[in-house]
Amino acid sequence: MVQMRTYLNILAQKVGTSYTWASTDHYNLLFKSDDTVPTDVKVYSDIREDVPRDGVEREELNQLFLFPFPLDYASVIDGTVSGNVTVSCHADSNYSYYKIYVGGITVDLVKIDSSGTETSLIGGDHEVTPSGPRASLDTTTTAGYLFWINVSDVELEATDRFGLRVKVDALANTSTTSPTWVQIDIGKNSDDCMLKIPFVM
Repeated sequence: MVQMRTYLNILAQKVGTSYTWASTDHYNLLFKSDDTVPTDVKVYSDIREDVPRDGVEREELNQLFLFPFPLDYASVIDGTVSGNVTVSCHADSNYSYYKIYVGGITVDLVKIDSSGTETSLIGGDHEVTPSGPRASLDTTTTAGYLFWINVSDVELEATDRFGLRVKVDALANTSTTSPTWVQIDIGKNSDDCMLKIPFVM
């Protein structure tokens, strides 16, 4: 039997109206690139984590983006999943020794079953980059990273929901509580954070 592949392009977004799955409200969602988000649904451009620490402190931005429907076709993922993630960081100070560094960035492809149990489809976190952007002197720095993950014959049931988990490790070196932050860049009609998923038909 000849296997045919099709691809689903999905974008990460944060919306103002939650989707409830397994008794959990989700505001970080994945949408098909050709979907139109209703105009009355607020869409945010980033997910931000403040790092206002005194001294040297690590902060992890850990976000799950959920696809709110069963995936297309037979929901068998087989091939290379590609995508990109964009991260920004900001050091809100005029002193050069007030800095923020983005360390490792990882992604994981997961499924959430109807009981709320999360299972990795790729055996755990996939490293996108060991080090990311850094900022100082009241500046914002942004960088985008591509990634590729080989997935072999993974099937999702109709009662599963597919998800993308993104983790960003940040290290702030400040001596005040100024609002130093790190964020994942997303948004309506933006491919700052997106996936291209291969399906077998």
